[in-house]
Amino acid sequence: MAYSLQSDLLLGDIQIGANINIDAFIQNASDEIDSRLGFLYEVPFIQNNFAPWVWTLIKQTANKIATGRLLLAMNSGGEVTAENAYALGLL
Repeated sequence: MAYSLQSDLLLGDIQIGANINIDAFIQNASDEIDSRLGFLYEVPFIQNNFAPWVWTLIKQTANKIATGRLLLAMNSGGEVTAENAYALGLL
């Protein structure tokens, strides 16, 4: 279960190539959350089981992980860019 949507990612005006599977980054971010918290809680998390502020925290965390990993993957050429710094800050 994915905890965010493509429209939730924190990309601003950054252009993503058509050949990049954004949904895979979103699912991987959700899986990362589940893998870290699954030792303590039953996962996947179901939105209706949480107070709105708790779900917002889960969603924001997924957004930051997915956006950060996506931007780092796009700029994997070893260049130090503002996008890389932004991506690392999100992670």
